Amino acid sequence: MQNGKIKIHWLPLAVLLLCLLLTGCGSNHSSAQPKDIMGTPTAEPSAGTTEPEVTVYVTVTGSKYHLKSCKHVSKSRIPISLEEARKKYGRCSVCRPPR
Repeated sequence: MQNGKIKIHWLPLAVLLLCLLLTGCGSNHSSAQPKDIMGTPTAEPSAGTTEPEVTVYVTVTGSKYHLKSCKHVSKSRIPISLEEARKKYGRCSVCRPPR
């Protein structure tokens, strides 16, 4: 510290930033393992097993099904199974829930 000022060393910060960029930390591209909307790896169902029931959301007056986090279901959110939603509703193009 000189004259009450803290001297910042920028080189270590620049190297850290460069390493993060080169390793793809935080990148949004797809990888070999599927991930949910929060980026958490999900297990693929093995052959011969049934998929777990997925819940999506609809509104009272809408014609599309949505993810829980979608802006279109912020005021009215009715849970429904994906299987039922596929039969009666279209897929939201904003939040892009499973098909």
